[in-house]
Order: sequence, then C-alpha cells, then structure tokens
Amino acid sequence: MMNDPSEKPTRSGNGPTVNKGPDCAQALDMNAKRIANPHIRSQRPVKWLFAGDSITQGAVQTDGWRDYTQLFKERLGELGRNEDVVINTAVGGWSLEQFASRRDDRVFSYQPHVVLMMFGTNDAVGGNSTSSVFSSDMKGFLEFWASTGLI
Repeated sequence: MMNDPSEKPTRSGNGPTVNKGPDCAQALDMNAKRIANPHIRSQRPVKWLFAGDSITQGAVQTDGWRDYTQLFKERLGELGRNEDVVINTAVGGWSLEQFASRRDDRVFSYQPHVVLMMFGTNDAVGGNSTSSVFSSDMKGFLEFWASTGLI
C-alpha cells in the first residue's frame, strides 16, 4: 500500500514492474486535450474515427454492453455535439501490421477529422514481433499519423 501520494504504483506478481506515475498520465492527458479541444470547440460537425482490435470493436468483451466508442458518442451528445459522427473501423484479432496494410480503406476512405487508435494486445499475445520491433513500428506509425494531423 502506498502512503506517499507522489510514489509511483507498481504491479506485483511475476509480471514486469509498471511505473505509471503522474508524469505519464499528465502527458497523455495534455496530448489528448491538445488534439481534441479544437474539435470539441468547433462549430462544424466532426468525424471521429476509432481504429483498433477487438477491444475497440467491442465484439466479445462487452457481453452486449456498449463499447467505449459508443460511450464516446454519448459523451459527445452530452456536450451538445449531436451532429458529430463516430466511426468504428476496428477488427477483432488485428495487429498493428495488419491494420497498416489496410490503412487507406480503414481510415482515409472515411475522411475523418480525428483518428483514435488502440493496438498492441494482439501484437503482444500472438504477434510476430518482439516488443522492440513493435515499439519501433508504433513510433513510425505515430510519426506518420502526426504528419497527417489526424491524431
């Protein structure tokens, strides 16, 4: 149990130690706000596109409940953004490599304003790459997306 609020939590057991302190959370939050805020404040309708694996697709894990893309659409409605469109192009079982080979028809054909991606689960579980290869691929992929201004 942590007594000092500045102490970073760690995961116990046989797995690796995970240090997710305020620095990581703050950086992610700042980046999300930097990308989302102009679109949330926009007067025009925005197309939000989610791409990922089965977790994003909401296929099996939701047990009939709403997935997080549907919850996101509901939150947009609460903000008065009823004309925004949320598109979910996720495919269960896909890795980053599979998505990369179909990027144009899974993303660009919809002409989104914002792309939100979640990959890594299938890459870690059954992928053909090591963590360093995945990390390198993801870095290159994020640099590409950053250059498009979509994420």
